[in-house]
Amino acid sequence: LPLRPMPAMYSTFAGRFGSAPEDLRGRHWEACFPPREVDRLRADALTAVREGWQWDGGCEGLRADGATVPVRVRLVGLDDGSLVFRVAPPET
Repeated sequence: LPLRPMPAMYSTFAGRFGSAPEDLRGRHWEACFPPREVDRLRADALTAVREGWQWDGGCEGLRADGATVPVRVRLVGLDDGSLVFRVAPPET
C-alpha cells in the first residue's frame, strides 16, 4: 500500500493523539504511533488489508507531547489504495 499523507480527519481522531486536526493533516499515519507500533502495524495490519481483510486491534498511539496512549485501531483499505483508520479508546 502506498504511503500517503492523511488528507482529513475528525477532531476525535486527532484528540486521541493530543493534537488538533490541522496539526496532523498532511502528515503520514506513522506520525501517530511509536516506531515499534509502526513496525507491528505494517507487519500485521497492513498485511491483512493487502489481503482484502480489515484489521482491528489494540496498540500504543503517540501523543503530540511524546507520551504514549493505549488506543484501539480499526484499519480498512479502500479500492483506491487509501487507508481508513478508526481510533477509539481501548476496550476494557
